Amino acid sequence: MEKNLNYFVSKKYIVFLLFFYYFLLRDPIEQFIPVFKYVDEMVAASAIPIYFFRHIGVRKNKRDYYNLFILLFFCIGILSSIVHKYQPLSVVAADAFLCLKFWLAIYVGKFFLKGFDIKKYATKIYFHVRLIVWIYTILLVLNVIAILRGGAIFASPARYGWYSTQLFYEHPSDFVASCVLILMILTSIKKYISGSFLYFFWLLVLMCTSLRSKAFGAAAVFLILWYFVFVRKKKIKLGKVLVFLPIVIFIAWNQINFYFFNEQAGEMARARFLSGAVEVATDHFPLGSGFATFASYLSGVYYSPLYRLYHMDQIYGLVKGSVTYASDTFWPMVLGQTGFIGLIAYVIAVILLFKKIQLLKNFNNDFYMSALCGFSYTIISSVAESAFVHPLFIPIAMWLGFMFSKVD
Repeated sequence: MEKNLNYFVSKKYIVFLLFFYYFLLRDPIEQFIPVFKYVDEMVAASAIPIYFFRHIGVRKNKRDYYNLFILLFFCIGILSSIVHKYQPLSVVAADAFLCLKFWLAIYVGKFFLKGFDIKKYATKIYFHVRLIVWIYTILLVLNVIAILRGGAIFASPARYGWYSTQLFYEHPSDFVASCVLILMILTSIKKYISGSFLYFFWLLVLMCTSLRSKAFGAAAVFLILWYFVFVRKKKIKLGKVLVFLPIVIFIAWNQINFYFFNEQAGEMARARFLSGAVEVATDHFPLGSGFATFASYLSGVYYSPLYRLYHMDQIYGLVKGSVTYASDTFWPMVLGQTGFIGLIAYVIAVILLFKKIQLLKNFNNDFYMSALCGFSYTIISSVAESAFVHPLFIPIAMWLGFMFSKVD
């Protein structure tokens, strides 16, 4: 079976192209072929048979210790679900899987892209990167012209008196995440090509045309990382990460103030999730309320009884039958559903993931920068969206897995 699995990765460049174009063009593809909506679930689920058929516990591979803490987080969530019985086990299992997708995708990326000779194909990869960037640029220019003439090719929400760029994506955040993925790939091949700096700069500009606070924050952090990694040639230690925090807060202050310090903040889902998570975790100490019960996508689909118990069922976006903001945050979900212990386990897992990225520094400085780019964007986004459980972050996780395969 191992031989059969390896057959699918024997053509590494083809596998890369499928990965590249599917995840960048997923939204329009899914509109025509709805079944493709489940590709990210299938990708994550494939980690289980891959791991089984590659022999459990292969000693030559380094252990990824972050997985142990994700396993602890998972076990706490399952146990609390069994204890409190707020949701059926089938719903619990589905939500637990969604919470593991990002981490499973890292492993899948290791397998499907392991051995891919990025140096050999750097020029070809660069062509495809430039092609996508030019497509984005042309569509953006055409859309701006259409807006100035009183219409728009691509509908999008308005911010700061102008329209957010989302092009053919369902949401501006989808567009930003796609730009981040391209930045990661472009950074990975930087030393094998020439003339790429213009594309780095322009991708940051494109991200910012989304007018999302997370895009501004990510662009600022990317430039700071670039300075430390490529100019100062320094390793980004955990302590230095704290230096970025005030910068991100400053850039995103308008949104932070709106959601958490506004007079109406108590009536907004994001602010209520933050305060409610502490209440839920305290009332359900030490295990939390269980999967699919609080601030998760399935807690809205299978309406969680906690929203009534904690008087959140009348908040806009959390009303039964019109639950649009159930998965509008991440860390409150972890705290509410798995309690303080689950939150600590998840934070440790993220720290260990960061330490895993540090191994790339001595192997390939470009890979190191690429991984930091994806990691930092995921962390920034986790404050404002479901991040680690969102389909947008599956390709970022897979690319991290590919780079990790070089140091395992």
